[in-house]
Amino acid sequence: MQNLTNKEIEILNLLTNGYSNKEIANEMKISTHTVKAHINCILKKSDAKNVLDAALKFLKRR
Repeated sequence: MQNLTNKEIEILNLLTNGYSNKEIANEMKISTHTVKAHINCILKKSDAKNVLDAALKFLKRR
């Protein structure tokens, strides 16, 4: 997993805590489109097939 930005880590943490894209957008005061863009970067950097796979890889690295 390549280095994630602080925003990407924050989004991944929220995802692992069950937040939806809309809830993440509200929490971080960004648009849902921006959340999706960050998620796409997370998936690419982590070489994950989906958000769950990315979250599992992230949690294993902790």
